[in-house]
Parts: sequence; structure tokens; C-alpha cells
Amino acid sequence: MSWNLPRTNYQQRQAFYKDVESLILPGFLTHNVKIGHMVLTLRTLYPSDFFMLEQRTSFVKTDYEWRVWFVASCVWMVNGVNLLEESHASHRIHKTLSKIPKSSLDILFYLAVGLINRTHTALEGTESFCYESTSRLLWKQNNRVLPNAAQISGVPGVSQLGLNSIQKMWVSFNITEDERVSDQINWSNAKFIASASAPQGVEKVNKKDDNRNRNEEERRADVCDFYFYNRLGLLKEEDQDHRSAARGMQYAATVDELEDEMRRWVTGEQDQHDMMVEEYKNEIRRRMEEERIAKEIAWEEARLAAQDEGEYMPPIPMQLVGLTHDEVLEIVAQRRGGVKAGAKFVHQHDSPVRHKLFDKYLDVHESSGLLQVEGNEIKEKKSPSLGQQVLERDLILDVGDD
Repeated sequence: MSWNLPRTNYQQRQAFYKDVESLILPGFLTHNVKIGHMVLTLRTLYPSDFFMLEQRTSFVKTDYEWRVWFVASCVWMVNGVNLLEESHASHRIHKTLSKIPKSSLDILFYLAVGLINRTHTALEGTESFCYESTSRLLWKQNNRVLPNAAQISGVPGVSQLGLNSIQKMWVSFNITEDERVSDQINWSNAKFIASASAPQGVEKVNKKDDNRNRNEEERRADVCDFYFYNRLGLLKEEDQDHRSAARGMQYAATVDELEDEMRRWVTGEQDQHDMMVEEYKNEIRRRMEEERIAKEIAWEEARLAAQDEGEYMPPIPMQLVGLTHDEVLEIVAQRRGGVKAGAKFVHQHDSPVRHKLFDKYLDVHESSGLLQVEGNEIKEKKSPSLGQQVLERDLILDVGDD
């Protein structure tokens, strides 16, 4: 996060999701208003409602008449009677609303507009809600059925309205998330099989996958935190601009992207990220090589100085020494091992931890093992037999000086 604010949790954000959840199930926001002896229940409009409204008002000449049709489209219940299943309900309500005072119609109009504004606000929190565990739980509880289905919404006539914008986003996300989870399982199985022939390569891919998953978790947490603090009005304008610019950053990978990454690793191709990492590794290798050369020079200078004084030092910082019987017993007592008497290599200085890490991770040549690319597929090449390796070995004949 670019803003210096603590992380939030679902309990803090839950109150802001009330309208989002209502727009998913049952699929609209409602408001009751009483005019005289008549109780009208308004709701938010679906895309299908706006389409019908556009057709009904194509030849309307006054703003007042358009408002009558708009409010009539928003009324879905009169005195507790559901009108969603009546095809001509809007026409009947239009006749009734045309007879009420203009001041009463204005009140109904602004209440309906208020519901539309709440929908726009809820739309901003849809992405954040999709990342909550309760959203996924709701999707699974409904057995992955569309939320406008009669057995899910429980409101007769809702299925005839189609899906609103928030429902479409929610359904699309959950379908994609189901596919992503399934792809990750298949990808893990593929890596498990490939680990038998190329363990180092799979380990490298696993690290990239772990980094990608962590980045995606961080991005989703940022989205949730941004929505919470933005609703509280705690974010500055530059924070909102940063969030808008960062919306295009995506870390999740599809199966095709993961397969392409595996193919590029087998063939040795590098993307921009790989080149940046390789450049960083090369810089570490360069510094370690300079340090090694400097140590060899210092050792050689010390060796020559000792030689001038009549002392002997080996030409490298590792010397071959003989162990006496008492020294062997001392080593055995310390290590409790079975060290045999004889000549042993003794390091003059212990290798620092960073040298061990360098030797393990950077001073090695990564190989794809027996994997190779044939066309657009990654296949395992056959390992040559021992006899074939012997036949193909390089022969070197050393005749000596005689």
C-alpha cells in the first residue's frame, strides 16, 4: 500500500458490504414509501428495466412524463402485492402515478434516484467483496447456481429480470476463481511429475509460483483496504490516483501463461523479470569473484613474506597436514565419529555463510534435465544408456615426454 494505514479485516469491512450483498441476493435494493392509503415499494433497476424504459419513453416530450415512467418502472410491490410476474404492471402503475400530485411524484423520483446512487457506491466495493471468504462461501452454498434463479433468490419473478451488473461481476469472478483453483491443482500435479526428471527446475518454478501467489494475496488485500479507507474518507487524492493506476497490475497466471513459462524455462528464454534477476545474480558473481581474487593476492603476499623469513606457507589457503595419534583421539572425542589417522585437508579459515549460499544457489548451472521442447509440447528426452555414453566419450591419449 502507498498509504500509511494498518491492514483491515472482514469484520471492519462487513458493514460496507450490506448493499453489495443485497444486490447479489435477492438482486436489488428496496425502499418503502406510503402515499395516502397506498404503500409503494421501490427497487433498483436491472439492465433489462432500463432497456424497457428507453423503449417506453422514446417519444416522451416532457421531463415530468419521463419521471412518471421511471418511477413506475421502479415500483415492484403495491400494498404488499408482488407485481414482478405481471407483464403489464408498469403500464397500470403509470396510470396511477399520473394522477398523484407532482410533489409526491418528485419524492418518489428522488427516492428511486437515491437507490441508483447506492448501487453505484456498491459497485465500487464489488471487487473487494469478491475477495472475501464469505463471498466464496455464498457461491458454494448456492451450489454455483446463478443468483437470480427462483430457488436461490426466493422472490417470484426475479428470474425474469436477468442479472444486474454486480451479479454479472460476482458470477464471472467466481467461475474464473473455480477454474483458477482447478488449474492450480493440475499445475501442481504436473510439477510433481516433472520433479522426478528436473527437480531443480521445478524448484525454481515453485519459487516463482509462491511469489506470484503472495503478490496476488497482497494485491487483493490492498483492494479491500483501499475500499474500506476510501469509504471512510481517509485517503488523499494522490492515493486514489495511485490506486486507479495500479488497477491494471495483475499477478494471477492462467494455465496457458504457466505452460508458456515452463516452455521458456526449458528452452532458456528469459522475460524481463528473468533478465533483471539474472543481472542481479551476475553482479553478485562479479563481486564474489573480485573478493576471491583479492584474497588469493593477499594470501600470496603473506606467503612470500613468510618465505623471506624462513617460514613455509602453502600456495593456497588449504593445507595438507598429518594427524598424530593423539590428535586423532582428540578429534574423535569432539566429533564422536570414526576419523582415521592420516593426512587431512584443514581449512585455514571457516567459510562464511554467504559463501555457502553463493556456492549453493549462484555458483551452479541450472539445467532442465531430461525435458525438451518438441513443437509446442514439453517432452522428456530419453537418457543415453551407459554403453552409449562409453562409445560417445572423448578419448584423450597422453604419450608423455618419452
